[in-house]
Amino acid sequence: MKLRLMRTAWGIGGALRADAGRAVERLRAAGYHGLEASLDDIGATRKDRLAFVREARAQVRMGVRG
Repeated sequence: MKLRLMRTAWGIGGALRADAGRAVERLRAAGYHGLEASLDDIGATRKDRLAFVREARAQVRMGVRG
């Protein structure tokens, strides 16, 4: 069993939404495996949330390593 280290981002909203790719890159560089946030933190609408997820996934696929 692998232990995954997640960073909580509840309540930081705008800063997180501003640049999902950069946020994921910084978390991975700090040693985290992922991000846990409320839906409101990643976007106000479904469209915004999907855009955030696409951008975050793109960073992971690029193999960003810390």
